[in-house]
Amino acid sequence: PVFTDSLPAAAAATTHLPARLAPSGLPQQTGKAALMCEWQPQLEWPRCKPDEYDLLGNAFHAFFAINPQTDQQIIAARLLANWQQQNAVKPETVVTACWRLYDWVNSEFTGSSVTCEVPMTWRNEHGQLFQGFIDMLIETNDGYVIVDHKTTIKPDPLAEAASHAAQLEIYRNAVEKATGKKVRKTIIHLPLMGKCVEVFLP
Repeated sequence: PVFTDSLPAAAAATTHLPARLAPSGLPQQTGKAALMCEWQPQLEWPRCKPDEYDLLGNAFHAFFAINPQTDQQIIAARLLANWQQQNAVKPETVVTACWRLYDWVNSEFTGSSVTCEVPMTWRNEHGQLFQGFIDMLIETNDGYVIVDHKTTIKPDPLAEAASHAAQLEIYRNAVEKATGKKVRKTIIHLPLMGKCVEVFLP
């Protein structure tokens, strides 16, 4: 599915606002968050440069989206190498993070369906266009659950998750506008910290 939103008729005439924005690039905001799931033992500490966490995250994102049922370590190794992160973590670390996530999703949201890397667009009241990809969209009997992966490591996982409230709010707006169904939960998945955190939106 592609979640799109057309230009509102009453879009503001202001010309000083950016016309296009990426939800993931929005300024961080302080929200409220609560721990939903924690895995033990914690995965290995990544051996990558501070400015390479995005590259490592790309490898994790791709593996989570593929969720291969065979040759997992081969595929994980290939993805890490593609992003020049073959020395950052072992392939089995990526595999473990993936099966932990899907095992939890299947248990927490029984009978749901999962779609990954879902393209979305949404316009706000000023006519600004937001475009991006929802990492994981879970469809349940009573609405949707949005999951966004973050491979950062911070001392306060709840604060880190809550700081992405603005990004999650854009995703929620796009899904609800396009489908007419409610988004019931918005979640930050922190694979390297071994946690899933629910972020509460206004």
